[in-house]
Amino acid sequence: CGGLIDLILGKCTQASGGRTAPPSVVLLTCCFGKLRRHAGALGLPVPLAGGTAIETAADFWSLCGMADSAKPKESTMAMRILNSERIACCRRAGLWLDLCAIPRAVTNKNIILTDALLAAAVPHLAPAAVALHDAPPDTTTTSVGSAVFRVVVISDTHGRHDALHIPDCDLLVHCGDFTKNGDEHEVVEFASWLAKQPCAHKVVVAGNHEVTFDEKYFCRDGWRFSKRTDGLAKLDPHALCKKCHQALHNNCPGVHLLNNKVVQVGAVRIWGSPCQGPFFSGHTTSAFTLAEGMGAPWPDIPEGVDIVVTHGPPQGICDLSGEKVPAPQHAGCPELLQHVRRVEPALHLFGHIHEGYGAARVLGCQTTFVNASSCTERYLATRLPVVVDLALLTREDEHPRVDRSVLPSLWLARRPGADSGAGAAGAAALADAAEGSGPNAAGIVKRGRGDGGAPVGPLLERLVGALHGHPALHAASSTSAYRNKASYLLGDEFTGENPMCDPALNRVAACLQDLSVQHGRSHGAERGVQWVEAALKLTRTGQVGVKLLLRGFQQEDPAWWLSALLDRCPEVVSVCVQPCPIGSTAKPAKSPWDARYVEPIAIHGPPFVIEQAPPSRPGSAGVEFRLSPDAFSEVNSAAEDAMFEKVVLWAGRLRGECPRLALLGRNSGFYGLALQRELLFEEVRGCTHC
Repeated sequence: CGGLIDLILGKCTQASGGRTAPPSVVLLTCCFGKLRRHAGALGLPVPLAGGTAIETAADFWSLCGMADSAKPKESTMAMRILNSERIACCRRAGLWLDLCAIPRAVTNKNIILTDALLAAAVPHLAPAAVALHDAPPDTTTTSVGSAVFRVVVISDTHGRHDALHIPDCDLLVHCGDFTKNGDEHEVVEFASWLAKQPCAHKVVVAGNHEVTFDEKYFCRDGWRFSKRTDGLAKLDPHALCKKCHQALHNNCPGVHLLNNKVVQVGAVRIWGSPCQGPFFSGHTTSAFTLAEGMGAPWPDIPEGVDIVVTHGPPQGICDLSGEKVPAPQHAGCPELLQHVRRVEPALHLFGHIHEGYGAARVLGCQTTFVNASSCTERYLATRLPVVVDLALLTREDEHPRVDRSVLPSLWLARRPGADSGAGAAGAAALADAAEGSGPNAAGIVKRGRGDGGAPVGPLLERLVGALHGHPALHAASSTSAYRNKASYLLGDEFTGENPMCDPALNRVAACLQDLSVQHGRSHGAERGVQWVEAALKLTRTGQVGVKLLLRGFQQEDPAWWLSALLDRCPEVVSVCVQPCPIGSTAKPAKSPWDARYVEPIAIHGPPFVIEQAPPSRPGSAGVEFRLSPDAFSEVNSAAEDAMFEKVVLWAGRLRGECPRLALLGRNSGFYGLALQRELLFEEVRGCTHC
C-alpha cells in the first residue's frame, strides 16, 4: 500500500492549496506491500524526491517489500527511507509533513503525523517551486565549456561528502557546513575529497558548524563544542583557527573560500558569505550567526553579480524549519532577501535549513533560489547535488557572460548507472507488479540456498550495507537520543553534540564532559573514579535532570564538580549518581526490578524531575508526575501532544459505556494519569514494559 499512501498524501497536498487553516492528518498504515501488484492498474505514483536511496521504481517496490520484512531492523530502515522521500515530496509541494516511524519490534504501525501541515506563506512572496529534473533537459546536453556554464551545488554535507556523486562541471559550489564541528581532521578530509572532484573551479563558504573559521566566535564559545577535548587546553584557539584555514587551502589548492567578497570564475561573477540570520542564534554551533541588530554584510553585495552564495536562506524561500515550536517557521533572513532582490543575480545558492531542500522562484524576480542541503534533518546525506545550467551569451567581440533572458535549467546529479542499481530482484519485482504475480508476497526473489533462502537481493544488500555505516541509524551507536532525553558517553568515548537532541541537552553534556576531563586530571588517579555515562532529561518547563554513571564512586566522595555544573547550567535541578562496579565494564540495570539494579544516590535535589503529561486541551497544564532522567518519555514533543489530543477525543466517546480503562504499552502510565483527570474513569490501569 505504499502507492496508496502517496495517493492519499497527494490528495492532502491538493486540499491544502490556498487554505488559511491547513488540514491536520494522522495516517496509519500497517504494511507496505499488499497493494503493490495492483499499483499499475490503479495509477498510483512512485515517490522520487531526489534521494540517493530510492533511484528507480524498482527500488521503491523492493523497499516496500523490505518494509514488510519480518526482520525489525531492516523493516525500520526501509520505512525511514520511504517516508523520508515522502516528506521531501510533500514539503517541496508546499505541504508540511512530519514523520514518526515506529519500529516493528514495538508495533507494526507506521505513523505519519502532520501537525500544522502548511505554514502561512509570506504574503508578499508567494514563491513557486521549481522542478528538479531527474536528468538533464534536452536543451542542456551540450558539453562543459560550450554555451552553457554548468554549476553543481551542494551544502550541509557534514562530513558525509563521500555519499555524493559530482558530475563534470565548470563550477562546484559548497554553501557551508562541510564539517560537523570544524575540527582540523574534518577540514582535511573534506578538502582532500574536494580536490578530486571533476570541476574547473571550486567555491566554498563556511557555515555555522565551521566554528574554527569564525575566529572571534571560536575563541569566545565555539571551542567548547570541538571533539578535541584532549588537546584544546594545550592548544591556542587562534592557532587552531589558522591551522584549519590552511588545511583547506593546502589540501585543495585553488579553492575560493569566500567571506563577504567577490570572485570572477570563468564567465560568472560570484559574491559569497558564510553568514546566516539570527533564527538559530541559540544553537550550540552558531558560527557566523548574525545577532538581532548586528551589522549584516548584505548591503555589500555588489550590483552585477551573477551568483550569490550564502550559508543561510532568505526569508520565506526554501527556509521552513521544524526545530522551533510551533512548527514550521520561516528561518530565513529578511534583510538578505531584500538585498538579493535589489541585486537580482541569476542564482542565489544556500543551505543551512535541511528541511528546505529544493528550488524556487519568486514572482517579479529573475533570481532562481536553490537550497542544496545534502543531509536530511537526521544528518543522512540522501539529497542529491543540484546541477544548474546557465546559458551564456558568446560573441566574438566580447567575453562570454550569463544570458539573463534564459531561465536556468535545474536537474539532479544521480550516480551513473543508477537505473540498474536495483539488480535482478528489483527488476523482477517491478515486472511482477505489472503482470499481477510474483515470487513472493514481499516481491523479493529468494536466493538459491539449501534452507530456502532468506528474502534478500542486491538492493537489500546495497541499502542495508550502506545504512549500517550511518551513525544515526547504527544499532551500536554510542548514544541513545531523542529530542528531550539522551544518554551521552563521557571521557574518551564522548562523541560531541547529538543533532537529534535539544540544544539544552547538548549544552549540559558538553559541560559534564569538560568536568569529567578536569576530574580525570586532578582527582581520578587518586580515587580511581571513572566517568562513564550521563543520562539527561529535559522537561516541558525547561528543567534538566542528570543521572551520572560513575565507576568507583563512593557516597562520601566530595562532589567538587557539582557547584561548577550548577553555575554553568542553572537549568539542572536534579543530579544523582548510580555507582558502577569496579573492575568491570558492566553498567547497572535501569529497571528497579532487575537484580543488577543499583539505587541512585541523590547529590542535588531529588533523584527525579517533575514532568507534565500532554495537556488534554490547548492552554491547559498537563498532569505532573515524577520521572527518572533515564526513563523513556517523549511527553513534551509536538508529535506526542498532537496524538494525545486524538486519544482524549477517542476515550471521551467511550467514557459513557466504559467506566474502566486499561492502557497497554509504552507511556501508558502518564496517559492514564492525564485521561483519569480529564474523564474521571472509575478505574485506570496501565501496563508498560519500561
